[in-house]
Amino acid sequence: MTSSPAPSSNAEQPGPLPKRPRSGRRTALLATLLVLAGVANHAQSLRVGFAYDDYLHQYVLRGLAEGSSLRPWNLYDFSADLRPGEWPTWQRIFFWWTDLDWKARFFRPVSSLSIWLDFAVYGDWAAGYHVTSLVLFAVLLALTLKLYRDLGASRVAALWALAFLALDDTHSLVVGWIANRNTLLATLFTVATVLCVHHHRRSGNRGYLLLAAVSFLLAIGSKESGFMALPLVALYLLAFGRPSAGEALSHAAKRLFRSGPLWILALLAAGYASFYFASGYGVRSLGYPTPWGTPGQYLTQLAVLLPVGLLSLLFGFVSDMLLLQPHWTAPAVALGVVLPAAAGVVLLRVVGWTRLSAFALGWTVLALLPQAGVNLSDRLLMSAAVGTALLAGLFLERLRPVREQFAARRYARLALAGLLLLTGPIAGVPMAALRHAALTDMVRADRHAILNADIDRTIAAPRSVFLLNSPSGLLALEFLPTWSVTYQRTDIYYYALQMGRRPLTWQRVDERTMILTSNAGPFLDHIYERLLRTSWEPPSPGTAYETPEFTATVLAVERGGLRSVQFRFNRSLDDPSYQFLAWQDGRLVRIAAPPVGQTIELAAVPPPTPFTP
Repeated sequence: MTSSPAPSSNAEQPGPLPKRPRSGRRTALLATLLVLAGVANHAQSLRVGFAYDDYLHQYVLRGLAEGSSLRPWNLYDFSADLRPGEWPTWQRIFFWWTDLDWKARFFRPVSSLSIWLDFAVYGDWAAGYHVTSLVLFAVLLALTLKLYRDLGASRVAALWALAFLALDDTHSLVVGWIANRNTLLATLFTVATVLCVHHHRRSGNRGYLLLAAVSFLLAIGSKESGFMALPLVALYLLAFGRPSAGEALSHAAKRLFRSGPLWILALLAAGYASFYFASGYGVRSLGYPTPWGTPGQYLTQLAVLLPVGLLSLLFGFVSDMLLLQPHWTAPAVALGVVLPAAAGVVLLRVVGWTRLSAFALGWTVLALLPQAGVNLSDRLLMSAAVGTALLAGLFLERLRPVREQFAARRYARLALAGLLLLTGPIAGVPMAALRHAALTDMVRADRHAILNADIDRTIAAPRSVFLLNSPSGLLALEFLPTWSVTYQRTDIYYYALQMGRRPLTWQRVDERTMILTSNAGPFLDHIYERLLRTSWEPPSPGTAYETPEFTATVLAVERGGLRSVQFRFNRSLDDPSYQFLAWQDGRLVRIAAPPVGQTIELAAVPPPTPFTP
C-alpha cells in the first residue's frame, strides 16, 4: 500500500516557500545563532560531571557489576530478580523493602549504546559525555526548524518557534544529565520520523519511507515514549492529508487506514512491543504506573501532568517543585487549568484553527500522554515543547505589526505575547543557569558526602556498610555505584536501612538485634522508597524481609508506611566488619551501636541544598 499525494491546489498544503536569496541567508544566519544560543544555554552542564544514575551506568561499563543482567547495550534494565537471602554482590544496590515482584525493565539499546560509545571515546572524562548531549541537542533544534518550515510555517514563525524551543529551560535536566539522554534521543528521532514521512508523502521517494522506519525504530529504542511517533504520524496524515477542510470523519478514517507509511510504522510498533513484553521487559513499580497495570494511578498522574505540564511549557512554572512541596499540587493544577485555557482561547483566535496550529496543539497533548507513567518533572516535557514552541511562533508571527495591535486596542493578545516572551526565551536564559547551578550543587554535595563517608578501609574485606539516615534520597539510592566507580573497588556491601532524613530512635535489643523507629514520617513513604515497591498497602506486622546480612521484620504499621522495624543480623552488631553510618556535623560518620538495652536518638538531617529530594 502506498499513500496518495495530496492535491497541490490546497492553500494550506505544506511545501517549500519561495525565498529571496538574501532572505534565505538571513534566515540561515538567525537559525544558526539561535541553535548556538540554545547550546550555550546548557553549556553549564559541562561542570556537572557524572550524576546519580550515570554512576550506575559507569558501574556496568567498567565491569564492576559482575554477575549483573545489565549490559553496556542495555543500561536501563533494572530487574532485581531477588530471592530471599540470595542477592548477588551487584544486586546489593537494592534495598531490604524491595518487593519480590518489583521490576523496572526498560529496553533502550540506542540510548545505552550512545553512552557506551562515549565511554569508549572519553572513558572517565564526564565532560565529553556532556559534549555529546549538547551536540545532539543542536541536531534536534536543526531538525525541528526544518520540520516547522517544511510543514508550512513562515520564516518568522519558524524562527520564533526555534527561539522558544532552544531557550526553554525545562530542557536543563534532559541535556545536563547524561542518563536522561534517552529523552533527548527519543525526541530527536520522533521529529526525524515525522519529517521523513512528510518528505515521502510529498515526493513519493521510498528512501524517505525507509528513513522514517529506521528513525521510528531508533525513537522507540531510545525510550518507550518514542512509540508516540506513531500517533504523531497519524495526526500529521489527518492534518495535512485531508483533501478539504470539511472532510467527514469516516472519510478521514478510511484515508488513514489506506496509508502505507502508517501501516508500516504500526507493524514495526507491534513487532517491537511483542518482543518487548515477550522478553520480560516492562515495569511493576509504584514509581512507574501504566494504563494497563495501575490505570487509576496513571489517570490521576495524567490529570496533574496535563495542566501542570502546560503551565511549565507556556509560563515557566517549575513542575519539579511539586516533588519538594506536594501541598502545592492542587493550586498548581487549578492554575494550570485556568491560565493555559485562557491563553489558548486568545492564541487560537489570533492564529486560527489551521492545519498547522491543530497539528502543533495535537503534538503537545499526544507527547504528554505517556509521561504520566513517571513522577512529574520538567525533564518529561521536551517532546511536548516541540508543539508549544510552534504554537508560540505562529502566534507571535500573526501579531505583526505590533503598532496596529496597539491601535486596535487588542491588549489581551499583546499581554499574552509579553507573558510568553517573558517566561519563555527571556527568562529561559537565567532560569537555565539557575537550574544547572542547582543540579551541580546537589550532585556535588551528594558526591562529596559519599566519597568522604567514614568507611574504615583498613579492615579486611568484605565490609558491610549500613546507612542509618541520609541528607538526600538520591544519595541513599546511588551510594554504592558512586563509591565503587570513584574508588574502583567492589569490596564493600551496602545497605540503606532507610532513604530519608527522618529522626530515628535506634534501640539495641540483644547482641544481634536492633529496632529502628521513625519519629517523623513513616518508613516507605519517601518517593524513592516507594519506587522499590509494588503495592500502596504497607506490609503487615510480622512481615519479614531477608537479605544476606540481616532479616528485617515489620513491627508497627500506620497509614502510608512503617513506624518501626526490627533488624536481626547474622553477626554481632559490634563486629568490626559492620559499619553503621549516620549524618553528623555535615558528613557521614561511623557510629557504634548502642549497648544492649539502650537507645540512641538520631536527629532529623537537614537537606544540603534547597532542592534536594
